[in-house]
Amino acid sequence: MNKYKISSLGGSSDKYGKCEVCGKHVSDVFIQQPYEQFTGPDGEVCWETKESIFGHKECLLSMRTDETKEPLEENTYGND
Repeated sequence: MNKYKISSLGGSSDKYGKCEVCGKHVSDVFIQQPYEQFTGPDGEVCWETKESIFGHKECLLSMRTDETKEPLEENTYGND
């Protein structure tokens, strides 16, 4: 089971590079941070951070798999 946090970086491909999903220019780059659920040694439910990806919001949303019914909130970097 996975959760995701997606946030705008407030810049374009000129600053952050092309979309890592489609390879095209992005006017407003987003970062998606996936978290994977696992059970710790004591039986506690834990979340492990996985590799982030950058790109169009729509492209990042299309990459999600096995999402929980309670996704993490959407934030904007620098405005938390």
